[in-house]
Amino acid sequence: MAKNPDNPRKHSSQEYEMIRKLVTDAYFRGKEDRSLYRTQAQLATDFNVSVHAVQTWCQRRNKVKPEDLETWHKMKPPPGQARKMSSAQEQELFIELKYGAEYHGFEDDFWTHKRISKFILEKFKIVYSGRQISRILARNNWTRQRPQLQSGAQRKELKERRYGEELPDFKKSGVRRANHQSSR
Repeated sequence: MAKNPDNPRKHSSQEYEMIRKLVTDAYFRGKEDRSLYRTQAQLATDFNVSVHAVQTWCQRRNKVKPEDLETWHKMKPPPGQARKMSSAQEQELFIELKYGAEYHGFEDDFWTHKRISKFILEKFKIVYSGRQISRILARNNWTRQRPQLQSGAQRKELKERRYGEELPDFKKSGVRRANHQSSR
């Protein structure tokens, strides 16, 4: 079994399931037939796992009922709540997001967490927090988009387009406060 250079773990979870079964089968076969016996350290070396892992697996298998021997080595499902959105729905979401925010009725073409959350609620009737939206985006190599801040002239131009009239220029003015020094 080759190591995956992108993954710091030695083996995938499926490989670990297979290795657990092979190691413990070999160990307990060796206990029954002394000619096949190998120590836990030898098995660990042969299968490129730690001795502690082999010890743990053998202890776990020892406690298993005979009728459960076929499935004891399988991984437990991951803890936590199941996903609200299926993989098919997630794919559909990203197809729709590629059309852009303007296409879906937003005034500019930026996907923010709020907009994506609103879109998911309308399309799939699922409520997600901004944090969960980040996880979904990251899982699909997307990032949220933050609109660039506009200069005063651009904001004025945008307001003129929106309201259809020329707006007066306001100059910032006012009395500057004198530096107040507190007495001690």
